[in-house]
Amino acid sequence: MCDCRLFRSKIIKARIIMEGSDKRTLREITDEIEADWVVIKNRGARKAFECMKMMDSVEAPFGADPNGYAVIRSFLCNSLGWRGPVARRVKQELRVMCGLPRP
Repeated sequence: MCDCRLFRSKIIKARIIMEGSDKRTLREITDEIEADWVVIKNRGARKAFECMKMMDSVEAPFGADPNGYAVIRSFLCNSLGWRGPVARRVKQELRVMCGLPRP
């Protein structure tokens, strides 16, 4: 059986290393989340993830909010079921984007 998630995750990591950019866009981060966390069962995490896919940046206004920080915080709070090294790295990157301390 082919583990496509692992293969897609390695491609994304290689792209990050090749670009050499420390700061990624939300679209790149959501692509990595989608590659690693195939079935998002938590409804709150799924809704926040769908909103993150539509956002251009964290600082841009989203809906009635002046910025997208609330959406990312909601995703972080509801994504406790997503675990592993990719999840830890991506969650830490989102925390840094929002200016949240590491738990």
